[in-house]
Amino acid sequence: MKVQRDNEGEGGFTLLEIMVAMAILAIALTLVIEIFAGGVRAAWLSREYTKAVFLAQEKMEELRLRDTFSPGIESGELEGGYTWKAEIKPFPIYSEQEINETESELPIEPYELKLELFLPAKEKNKSVKLATLLLRGKNIQQQVTVTHEEETDSEMD
Repeated sequence: MKVQRDNEGEGGFTLLEIMVAMAILAIALTLVIEIFAGGVRAAWLSREYTKAVFLAQEKMEELRLRDTFSPGIESGELEGGYTWKAEIKPFPIYSEQEINETESELPIEPYELKLELFLPAKEKNKSVKLATLLLRGKNIQQQVTVTHEEETDSEMD
């Protein structure tokens, strides 16, 4: 003898319900993966900027510690595909009228140093900019010589 079962009391999911659940799960997983990938990209870019700032500071110190330099623009390339451009120019601390009156009195010459370091070509139009003021003494050797000569002249009188 055969036993027949009544299907009305059984619970279960239809094929349509399973397909809708799978679609919702696929969308949710795609969003989670995109968020994770965005975080990885942001961390990588942050690392690149940190490295660029370190290299820019290092290059600025190298330029700053030179014995002599002249106003102008310099550029170069660093390892890893980084390129840099530096501009050194006199920094006016007085108005045009005051410059002629006080220029000989100042024992220092102020310069502005601007450095821009460009990230490698794969990061288009991304750069780090640093700027500082440099104070360089005027030709102290000449000042000492002039002072010495003045003292010698006064002793002879």
